[in-house]
Amino acid sequence: MTCPIGAEEVKAEEMPGMWEEQWSRVQRWYEAFTQTEAGRRHDRTSDDYLDEVHAFFQNCYHLKDWLKNDPASKVLAKDVEDMLAKSTSLSLCADLANGSKHLTLKTTRTGDLGTKFGPKHFALGLTAGQTPVISVSLEVLSGGSTWDAYDIATQCVSEWETYLKGIGLLS
Repeated sequence: MTCPIGAEEVKAEEMPGMWEEQWSRVQRWYEAFTQTEAGRRHDRTSDDYLDEVHAFFQNCYHLKDWLKNDPASKVLAKDVEDMLAKSTSLSLCADLANGSKHLTLKTTRTGDLGTKFGPKHFALGLTAGQTPVISVSLEVLSGGSTWDAYDIATQCVSEWETYLKGIGLLS
């Protein structure tokens, strides 16, 4: 199968995989989360910042589906599921994504159906004549432990990157 692009044709197997679209989305949401964690101009509602966190975890977890469903990735479903199962951070990510998508967990990767976002911490910096700066951090509660949501996100991105490099999808 070929796809016309201008006057040239490119074979489908030479086209970038659709999984890369989702990987880029994960990176964009992670960048937004990073800015909010570090402190950014406070120019919207507090819920918008929380939405960024939910969007990150949902998109990060569902990268697995894009990899499994994109023939260009050549990823075996069992391999990606095994990698997720071995990762504490990606298991937390899965439960946070599914909990925020469905309200409650019916299944769990962490072993705790109560895995959820816990307390939210907002810090507001005020300087005369300037737009306020806000930073937001969230706790994650799972298995009797408390985790920092941004630390989990950072570990998830790192583990995905290591995995994608390990299977030859990233250089």
